[in-house]
Amino acid sequence: MRSLQRMRRASLPTNTNRTMRYLALQVRLVREELDELSEIEQNLRSSYSRHSALQNELQVQVDKYQSWRNGIKLDLFQMQSRKEELQTEIDNTLERIQRKVAEVQEQVHELEQLVDGHTLPLEST
Repeated sequence: MRSLQRMRRASLPTNTNRTMRYLALQVRLVREELDELSEIEQNLRSSYSRHSALQNELQVQVDKYQSWRNGIKLDLFQMQSRKEELQTEIDNTLERIQRKVAEVQEQVHELEQLVDGHTLPLEST
């Protein structure tokens, strides 16, 4: 970039030797400018390459996170389903137990009525 400033400051000489030196100087300045531009281009390519690599790594991490999150959601869904199944099983078991208790209470009541209606004499010794 400095060479552009030098090119602007240089004035066109009048004789042939000076013109040739001037043109040689201009060629050298242009080559320097091209070298600088090539270095800038190489730096940009390198930066772009690093940026792409970082972007790819970030995408891998995002994919891993989403997979992990989806796995947790699936686990939670399965746990919720299992919880509902277990709750249904518990409710059904409790209902069966309550019916059985009611049956036993009914039998006990019938036996109590039987015993009350048929009092057995106590044997004395």
